[in-house]
Amino acid sequence: MNSEIFILDNDIYLINGVREIVKADFSVINKHMIIRQVSLIELMNIDHRYKTLKKHSIAIVPANRYETLSIFAGMEQIKMVPANVSIATMAALLHDVTISGNHSDWGTIRHQLCLTAKERRYCYMVFRGISNKKIARYFQCTEKNISYLKRKIMSKWRCKNSLEFYKTVTWFYSDNESLHGESRMA
Repeated sequence: MNSEIFILDNDIYLINGVREIVKADFSVINKHMIIRQVSLIELMNIDHRYKTLKKHSIAIVPANRYETLSIFAGMEQIKMVPANVSIATMAALLHDVTISGNHSDWGTIRHQLCLTAKERRYCYMVFRGISNKKIARYFQCTEKNISYLKRKIMSKWRCKNSLEFYKTVTWFYSDNESLHGESRMA
């Protein structure tokens, strides 16, 4: 069965580095690894699909966005790994994905920090420019509840002010990840 590794970045050096690790450490095994560049939304959909397949994988994400992404996305089947991990750590994670199947220690993401579906819907509506008044009508609550929801998300993301919050939301939903290539490694 093929194993997939996901990269949430456009860094060609990172992609080549992962390819080299795969060539060096897994050339003797009869396993195929597919390295795919994906957007955050694609990765979330893949995680949902992996849940039904009971499959696990890793996603390599930009180091400066690792903490926020792991909190926001709430991945269950795909472990997010910052791009600046050591080669030995990366090789061990790849080994877990392809060979051992031991994923019991992947529950390190604290679920209380992950956004709920309602919080994710709110963030998307904010990104689309919908006013708090309309969002409150959509959720059938008051504007005060919406303000509380925003403060709760800001607290989870450790945003110091609204500007940081809006920048983070914009980063998640902007379509600046134009390369979604796929390369297959034997």
